[in-house]
Amino acid sequence: QGRVNPAIPPFLGLSPKMGEMRWADVGQPGFLGPAYGAFKPSGDGMDDMVLNGVTPARLDERRGLLKQLDTIRREVGMVFQSFNLFPHLTILENCTLAPIWVRKMPKAEAEELAMNYLERVKIPEQAKKFPGQLSGGQQQRVAIARALAQQPLAIVADEPVASLDPKTGAEILALLGDICHRDRVALVCSLHQLDLAQTYADRIVGLAEGRLVVDVERRSFDDALARKVYGMADAVPQMS
Repeated sequence: QGRVNPAIPPFLGLSPKMGEMRWADVGQPGFLGPAYGAFKPSGDGMDDMVLNGVTPARLDERRGLLKQLDTIRREVGMVFQSFNLFPHLTILENCTLAPIWVRKMPKAEAEELAMNYLERVKIPEQAKKFPGQLSGGQQQRVAIARALAQQPLAIVADEPVASLDPKTGAEILALLGDICHRDRVALVCSLHQLDLAQTYADRIVGLAEGRLVVDVERRSFDDALARKVYGMADAVPQMS
């Protein structure tokens, strides 16, 4: 609530002020608000764009920030397409790893925090189960709770609904967006589905050939802007 961490540099990922994120590798930087939907044709570098700020990719280009990489990682929660839960740990243990090892939180406090987020994603009864005992939608709810339990300034979601059916995917995006708005956590979400970006994002950005070509508020997005990303009209996915 009003948290500011001046130790975080203005770099691909986080800027010092909470709720602001900036692209660093896609041309002109753009402001990222609470929920930012990004889309592009397959293979056009979106995953690199959203992940490079929190992974060691191309660190030779950011040597001055190498020592601060761990600081940046501590402030960014991740939600992955394939959930990436530890199969040998219970749901509760998956959610307490970051609070205990990153935030140095006592185990009892970390478990209380994790249970709070499992309740918010509506699966507290799954706490003692293992990931393999849950459905895909339930596992992604765990992944959201795990990211939030890290108490990050921002969450980066890399195609978080690609492995889910449309109904479950819409529920997950609505849940993720609602919690991030309520907790004032910036959300960057890469998507291929334009209808989902139009429904759940506050702003929409689009990449073409690795460059940022669209950066608008949701209500300003239209077919003409979609064509700037996908090129040919018949290559533009249907928008609802």
